[in-house]
Amino acid sequence: MANADAFLKAIEGSTINLVGAVTEAVLDREADLSRTLDRMRFGTLPAKDALEILQPRIQSVLDAWWAKQGVK
Repeated sequence: MANADAFLKAIEGSTINLVGAVTEAVLDREADLSRTLDRMRFGTLPAKDALEILQPRIQSVLDAWWAKQGVK
């Protein structure tokens, strides 16, 4: 990420609004979304690292949801 400070400033005080069966609460519970984003916001985890941590976790949650729907 070329400008992590700009990214942090842009998401400061923001929320993630999701529409669909996999809600923010599900991602928080199953992918540790809020805690990881908080670490980034508080400067204890670089944005690049937070995204690298979250992406596979979120993908796993989505893959599991689709598998339950019978979609591979």
